[in-house]
Amino acid sequence: MKKKLLFTIFSVAFFLNSSAQQEALNYLSGLVEPSAIINQGTMLYVQGYGNLYQIDTTSPTPTATSIYSPAANFYMTNLTISGSIMYISEENYDEVADVSLGSRIISLDLNNLSAPVNVIFSTTQYVSSLAIKDGIIYFSSETEPDIN
Repeated sequence: MKKKLLFTIFSVAFFLNSSAQQEALNYLSGLVEPSAIINQGTMLYVQGYGNLYQIDTTSPTPTATSIYSPAANFYMTNLTISGSIMYISEENYDEVADVSLGSRIISLDLNNLSAPVNVIFSTTQYVSSLAIKDGIIYFSSETEPDIN
């Protein structure tokens, strides 16, 4: 009896997990190299290779809409959200010379997508992670190791 009950519980859990994964795949199909996803209420924000997408999960047929594209030679590396403001770290990378020129952190007003982004921090280093807590932006950056 215990084995049957345990088998039933595992079967239901597997089915629920499988159907949830399929639904997520439907939301993300067709996007170019999605690398991060965060939610804000009923909206999903997906960081792609060259676009930031917004997906309204209340829509009967959720589709991804591009809401931001970085400037030339800038590539999104991380994102976080607080209220209606999204913070995005971007690497400035010269593909021709194969060299990183640093990073910047920008803010994007999700309530006013036609407004230009606001550059709030720039560095010559690569910003490798980004978070916000109580109105303070936290980030880490990679540095060259000290050879001495």
